[in-house]
Amino acid sequence: MTDVFKVAIVAHTYTPDELRRLGALLKTNPAKLARHLRSNDLVVKRNVDEMTAQRYAALIYEKTGAEALVLGGPDLASLPASDKPKATKARAVGADAKPGFLRPLWIAAIGSVLFAVLVSLLYISRQTLPTYAPQHLHNAMQVRNSAKFERHVPITDLWQALQSDVATHPELAQRFASSLSAPIAVENLTVQWLRTGHAEQAPPLLQLLFGALQGAAEQPSLVSLVSESGDEAVITTRFYRADLDLAFQPQWRLKRQGEHWVIEHWVNAPELLTALVAAEEQALKDANQQVQTDLAALIKDFSYQESIAGVHRFSLGQLRIQAQFVNGSNQSLQALEGELFVYGVETKQVYASKPFHWQARERQAPPGGSMKAEVFFSLDGAWPALVEAIEKNREPLEVGYRISQATFRTGEVLAAYQSYDELRLPADAL
Repeated sequence: MTDVFKVAIVAHTYTPDELRRLGALLKTNPAKLARHLRSNDLVVKRNVDEMTAQRYAALIYEKTGAEALVLGGPDLASLPASDKPKATKARAVGADAKPGFLRPLWIAAIGSVLFAVLVSLLYISRQTLPTYAPQHLHNAMQVRNSAKFERHVPITDLWQALQSDVATHPELAQRFASSLSAPIAVENLTVQWLRTGHAEQAPPLLQLLFGALQGAAEQPSLVSLVSESGDEAVITTRFYRADLDLAFQPQWRLKRQGEHWVIEHWVNAPELLTALVAAEEQALKDANQQVQTDLAALIKDFSYQESIAGVHRFSLGQLRIQAQFVNGSNQSLQALEGELFVYGVETKQVYASKPFHWQARERQAPPGGSMKAEVFFSLDGAWPALVEAIEKNREPLEVGYRISQATFRTGEVLAAYQSYDELRLPADAL
């Protein structure tokens, strides 16, 4: 005996866009569909196996955003005679012959109905489980349907709850200050994110919220139920940050609304964001250490000359430092920035420092070429520690340097990253 199933679109007041997509899929008039679906389910597929029916229902949802149910079981009318229940032999010709003949048919029919109801209830219960909420989210994102998305994720309320949680944690509030202060058109940014997968104008905190929701939608099989009580539940999903190679498990509080669940609060956002910020700061530190190593490697040789100029009756004059750098890279340099400092050879104490800037004028500095910089340190009170070190001659003094930025002939700039967002953007543009 072969079980047969049917697919029905659930009666509902659908949006014009949903009706338009339904009409295109079913090749019928959207207005006619609207009239029918206001009060009655619409069967659109009959006499198929369960797997085909499930696929067809999923296709309807993905292509149009409309809810579809799978119903069915043994259909006696479509069964071949060899598979139909056998009639029992009448023991006598008379009044009791007909009931005796029909009894097996009634049993089979009742079984068919019960089986269909069971399948329907199982499907509906699966749709209304808290753990199925990310699947609804996934379906809404697949069809880029903001109305369907909002039905399962009231994004403005979710965003405001997240802002309130972050604002109560000083370190997070400082890190996401721009996300908490300026007014944000959350709905418009959400539509942009759903349609394109990007939200370039969204502040960092909102981008993290989008990322966490996308992680939940992309991996619904990894959802687990933490708790459920009445119309409230808590689930965990997975949020993977490829740029950090770290996986997080956001917890979401859900609330039942009719036949489905909505995501209303990111429960453990402060804890996860604290861990995420720490990981970003460490990644930024590691990246900037590499930048400093690369900047130091640009200088093949360093030399300097010092002299005291402008000494007269009323002034101690100035300490003049003339420095020369040799380009140790394999590219020509257009500009170089950093600082020159005077330090004690024994104590390593820095007594004075000043920034310098070299800019190519007539020609750039080719590999092996030299660059010159000059700074002055007043000896009339601006640098008392330097004056004392020179006058008392307690230890030998040397001049050192740090390079903070280099600009190459190609226009490429090598400098420390000011934030993790700046570090992440080139390879992982949001």
